[in-house]
Amino acid sequence: MKKFSLIVVCLTLGICCSGQTMLDGNCYEYHSTYYLGDYIKICFYGDSTFFYQRHQNDVLTDTYSKGAWTQKSNILSLKSFEPEFHTGQIVQSGNPLTDTLFIKIVDFNNGKPVPYINIAIIDSLQKIIASSQVDSLGATKIFLAIGSKYLKGSRFMNYRPFEIKIDSLEYDYLLIKLDIYAMIFEDISGMTFKKKGKRKLVEEYKKGKFIEYNIVK
Repeated sequence: MKKFSLIVVCLTLGICCSGQTMLDGNCYEYHSTYYLGDYIKICFYGDSTFFYQRHQNDVLTDTYSKGAWTQKSNILSLKSFEPEFHTGQIVQSGNPLTDTLFIKIVDFNNGKPVPYINIAIIDSLQKIIASSQVDSLGATKIFLAIGSKYLKGSRFMNYRPFEIKIDSLEYDYLLIKLDIYAMIFEDISGMTFKKKGKRKLVEEYKKGKFIEYNIVK
């Protein structure tokens, strides 16, 4: 994770009125004064969804997140959800699924193995049940315990995450065609914001340390 992802983020949002539609289409931006050209942008929509973008003015690709926001009292909380693979990127073969899943990951464009992909089996509460990493040939096997709900993978720590429902699988061998140059999504679940004024949001990322996001159109 990047600049702010290594610190415990505690953010609160005070809403001036009770209706969620007040945030419909409102976008807020933070521009770094230390890392010139870096910015963070977040947009809230009246259907209780949001879009988040973080840009670094270097060779790294922008990170994105999207999901739902909820309001309780004066707190607005964010819950990210990652895009699931399109079915065209998954090839299944083998025997009916038992308790061990064999996985191979290849590049979507040339079919070559993609190494160093972290694989985790998680339950319905997003708790990790088992984890593994594919080898230099892009292959691994992982045990499916009781309660296994999703297979989640990412490249280089939390970069380029993807998620697949275990109950959608029919076989014990899974070939994943991964587009490693797709947009990088980042899970920012658990974040909340505080509204300092009509045109500002405040992020408290350390005790007494704040980031101000100004509204943009």
